Amino acid sequence: MYTPKFFAANEREECIRFMKAFNFATLVTASDGLPTATHLPFIVEDRDDQIVLVAHMARANSQWRDLAYGPALVIFSGPHAYVTPRLYGEPQNFPTWNYAAVHAYGRAATIESPEENLALITRMVEAFDPDYFVGNWRSIDEEYKLSRARAVVGFELVVDELQGKKKMNQNKSADDARRVIDAFSAGDANERQVADLMREIYDQS
Repeated sequence: MYTPKFFAANEREECIRFMKAFNFATLVTASDGLPTATHLPFIVEDRDDQIVLVAHMARANSQWRDLAYGPALVIFSGPHAYVTPRLYGEPQNFPTWNYAAVHAYGRAATIESPEENLALITRMVEAFDPDYFVGNWRSIDEEYKLSRARAVVGFELVVDELQGKKKMNQNKSADDARRVIDAFSAGDANERQVADLMREIYDQS
């Protein structure tokens, strides 16, 4: 990911928090020179100082076969918003876009047995919907759950490289950044989230 040094956000714990907050991500692999992407929810785990990304996809989606042939990329995208030059003090400026993202690279191992896939799905249900897990999930017939688990392939990707980026007007003056924060604080949901991320940067400066 192209990242000028003033936009870099590679601190490990910060990247983990970001991935957990924006865990519906994009898995990218390549096969025969062609890229393939699938949008998936991920569990982000820190195991013995290794970051592990856990997910599953439909068995009918042939992308899971690509995981055996090389490294994969998972893209976690956060809030983003257009920045109009009208917010800057200097009239000669170009429009831009503020955004945050983390790219996680690593190799994945697939989980193909129905029983192991059901265990993985159960972990995901418990993580994403604990109320449903405690009530409805436990009452569903096990054979039915296994039949659904046969239709998916789970995988665990061990991250060996993280690239974080927060492009939040760090290349502008503090006054310009404050004007953007003020404008975004009164904007839509995306803009308000960007304003929150910008405050984390400028309240520390």
